[in-house]
Amino acid sequence: MKVNIVDTPGHADFGGEVERGLRLVDGVLLLVDAAEGPLPQTRFVLGKALALGLPAVVVVNKIDRQDARPAEVLDAIYSLFIDLGANEHQIEFPVIYAVARAGRASLRLSDFDDLPVGQAAAPGAAPHLGETPGARARTLEPLLDAILEAIPPAEEGRDDARQAPDAGREPRLRRLRRPAGGGPAVQRLGRGGAVRGGVPRRRQHAARQG
Repeated sequence: MKVNIVDTPGHADFGGEVERGLRLVDGVLLLVDAAEGPLPQTRFVLGKALALGLPAVVVVNKIDRQDARPAEVLDAIYSLFIDLGANEHQIEFPVIYAVARAGRASLRLSDFDDLPVGQAAAPGAAPHLGETPGARARTLEPLLDAILEAIPPAEEGRDDARQAPDAGREPRLRRLRRPAGGGPAVQRLGRGGAVRGGVPRRRQHAARQG
């Protein structure tokens, strides 16, 4: 299994780049600071993703901060999804708690029973009896599992059913065009990245707009 991650700019000034990036993916990983909560740029990028119908995995990160308030931040995230018009499937996103720089993640805040925030989430149950504190949240496996479960795999040639009779045929090449910049003569040229399909070697191709 191979997972490709595309990091998008988080500011409205880069709106075009954000939209192009989102059209290359099958889901989004929303990373939110456990103390700061959703920021203005979070609303912008998430709104674009939800409008495209993309599913999301939410990561409440940096829960080891002294001023972490994960419960309040999660409430703010739910409110943000509702304000942005998330559908019934998008609003049921999985939540992962993490200390990313330490490579730690879990579905349950109480698994971080070596941290005050984890102990507060399960009073009287920290540390887990007979276990080393924090032993249940030592890797990023829960995050990777959540990505595989919540985000569907890419489908080759999913929008090219008309070419189905040729079983061995390559899906039609689709690409995202980016402006080349420069003067009028240069702007007639274009550069872009392939979204799906491929270009066989030693074959010439013509591109058209639209």
